[in-house]
Formats: sequence, C-alpha cells, structure tokens
Amino acid sequence: MSGVSRRTFYRHFANKNELLNHYFKQIINRYLTERKYFTETDNFEDMLAESMNFWYQERETLHILIKYQHYDFFFHQFNEHAKEVYMSITLPWFACSGKTDTQNYAMSFIVGGYYNTLRNWLMQENPEEPKKIAHDIQRMIIKLTDFFDLDETNNIYNLNLIKSTLYTMQNQGWHRI
Repeated sequence: MSGVSRRTFYRHFANKNELLNHYFKQIINRYLTERKYFTETDNFEDMLAESMNFWYQERETLHILIKYQHYDFFFHQFNEHAKEVYMSITLPWFACSGKTDTQNYAMSFIVGGYYNTLRNWLMQENPEEPKKIAHDIQRMIIKLTDFFDLDETNNIYNLNLIKSTLYTMQNQGWHRI
C-alpha cells in the first residue's frame, strides 16, 4: 500500500476484499463504457480484438489477480454485467432468440469461453497481441462452423472420426484430454 497508512486504508476499506471490489467496479465500468465503441463494427475479428485489447492494457494487474487466485472473484463481478453486454450486441452474426432460457445458455457459453480465453492468455508472462488472439479465435469459429454445416452423412463420419481419434489418444497415454 505504498505511502498509505493502515489507518487511512481502513478508513476507506474494511478489508482487502472491499478494496478489490472497488477496483473491480472501476475496471468493469471502464470496460462497459469502452465496449460501446468496439461493438459498433460489423466485423467480428475487429470487435473481438478491440475487446481483448482493453484487457491487454490491464494485463499486469489481471496477471497478478490470476496468480494470486482473485481472478474468479473479479470475473464473478464481471458476470453480473454479462447480460447487459450480451443483449447490447446487435451484430448480424450474433445469435439472439426471444427465449430467456436460450439467451441465458448462449450467454453463459460465450462468457465462459471468453473468461477462459482471457485467463489462459493473460496468465502468460508475455501474452501475444490481442489481434493475433482474435484472429486465431475467428479461425477456430470458422472451422467449427464449417464442421457443423456439413451434410448429415459427412457430419456423422467426422464425429465418428473425432471419437475414434480421442479414444486412440487416450489409450496411448494422452490423459490431458
């Protein structure tokens, strides 16, 4: 607490968690303000790169949160705003349905993937540039989309091929699957 006495600290915050909450609210509010600008694009990769660039600028702090196991606490607070973020995205590629359950599942899936991507990316000592991560994610999504757009016969064949490959990898000692 460089330059701040214990007495001054406790005048403003009851404990470390209250200080973290205050910081989390500030960073989340900045993100919510700035995301309005990067969601205006109709290009998924650009939108994702700008979103990730925000977190990249905060990477040193987020790396510390991850290292000392406070990142989940942070993302729990971020998740409280997830529906607001999710519902504000009006891009043509964005799946939205009128059903609340469907929206909640889709939102949880997307936010969970985003959360894990940020965590894995920013826990590295020298994380790659946001543009590269956004590009890689877009390529992966395109590959998944291509896979699921195959006709039913090819789709079943590919699914069986994936299952067979996973089974073989497990039997050969690839237990990290």
